[in-house]
Amino acid sequence: MTPPLTFIESHLTTKAAFEDAQRLPLIERAALENAALQLKVKADFAANGPGVRSLQIELIQMTWLTVQTLPTETVGVLLFKHIFEAAPAAAGLFSFGKVAGFDPAADHSQNPAVVKHGVSVVKTVGVAISMLRDLDSLIPVLKGLGKRHAGYGIVADHYPIVGGAFLKTLSLGLGAAYTPEVASSFESLWGIVESTMQSDVWALSFKSDAQA
Repeated sequence: MTPPLTFIESHLTTKAAFEDAQRLPLIERAALENAALQLKVKADFAANGPGVRSLQIELIQMTWLTVQTLPTETVGVLLFKHIFEAAPAAAGLFSFGKVAGFDPAADHSQNPAVVKHGVSVVKTVGVAISMLRDLDSLIPVLKGLGKRHAGYGIVADHYPIVGGAFLKTLSLGLGAAYTPEVASSFESLWGIVESTMQSDVWALSFKSDAQA
């Protein structure tokens, strides 16, 4: 059952509030729209549980617009910093991590290979987020990424590590904007990404086991 809205929450949905919002400066209007959306997402989670539905997609895409205002190089390097903090041995899965003397705990902001790969990952995430309302196109992309990464040695245990690092990076990058609603939306999104990327890999594994 959806919890009742407070007076302030319900006021955001009134016609008068909508008309007032149209007269606000663009930045203030965007903040008001974001606050109203987060209240809707909160109510949707309470009523329907975890998941990525229309409201969550809208919030994820709106939040990613903020992420895109951050330096992509910084976001990418921070993501790998968190991956290596959680699993230092994962560095060996990347070409730059196989270079003699590579230290997973070092500052990699000046390492061109890490920066380049980090930027690529962040841009790929952005493309995937932009395709959330076009699942017929997105799902084959994710499955293809899953099969490609399986060839690099990525296994099921690596996905929660990357997911946790991704969420931690969002938390630090967004600060106060990383609300419980944003966090829950991205957590649900990662769960879907993780299962979709592994789905064809699992199918191939089961097929191989059956033929053995």
